[in-house]
Amino acid sequence: MNGDVRNDLPPCSNQVNGVVRSYPVILIDKDRFLQDTVSICIEEQIRISINDQHIATMVATPDELTEFAVGFVVDEGILRGFHEIQSVRVDGTSVNLQTVPGVLIGKPDIEVRSSGGLGNVKLDNSESLPLSDCSVFTIDSIFLAVDLLHDLSSTWKKTGGTHSAIILSGDNELVAYAEDMGRHTAIDKVIGKALMKGVSLSSCCLTCTGRLPAGMIQKAYRVGIPLIISNNAPFSSGIDLANQLNLTVVGFVRKPRAIIYSGTHRIQGALQ
Repeated sequence: MNGDVRNDLPPCSNQVNGVVRSYPVILIDKDRFLQDTVSICIEEQIRISINDQHIATMVATPDELTEFAVGFVVDEGILRGFHEIQSVRVDGTSVNLQTVPGVLIGKPDIEVRSSGGLGNVKLDNSESLPLSDCSVFTIDSIFLAVDLLHDLSSTWKKTGGTHSAIILSGDNELVAYAEDMGRHTAIDKVIGKALMKGVSLSSCCLTCTGRLPAGMIQKAYRVGIPLIISNNAPFSSGIDLANQLNLTVVGFVRKPRAIIYSGTHRIQGALQ
């Protein structure tokens, strides 16, 4: 349902009647050809604007568009936080965010990243302050996060065509969960949900599917998340940036094994 979302209202989502469509197919089973029906994830071009100024057009699954837009403009550094957003208007697949008075919006320098994700390149990493060392996580909490991510990935189980992301608190409580056809946009959505709940992310971990390039590390850094976990591999750019910004990256998490690529000091017992 289209509508406005303000800071003093509870979060709400722009939902569509499902994020999948059914298609007739022919299933090959050894030497047999069988008629079947499969569920396919929907993709749409989502247009994001701030104060009626177009910012980016991205391909994403057309649900939770309010959360998606909020997460994207904050974790890409286009806005400094959810507190700068006064209202959000969703009209079909277009989202327009209105800022509070006095917020100046410059045109972001948008780049196309790996796997088609879009991001703002204006963050000067050389002048960015590293995150603090306050939070410590156990290896059990890392395995728990990946197990929970798999359990919640209902659209992936139905279609095999989505990425998933969750944010857990330092007490392993679920803060937010999201699925989307893209690994970048799944993270935008889950971060947007957490921001709209008013959760402090400095002691949380972000767990996602897919590889971790520098752009993913930047998203976590901009909202203060110190640990990012994946069931896949990071890229060299992601590890280098994580070391610079003091983020912990754990990948290839397949219980009972995992690889810590950076920020080893945040994983309890790893330095013994």
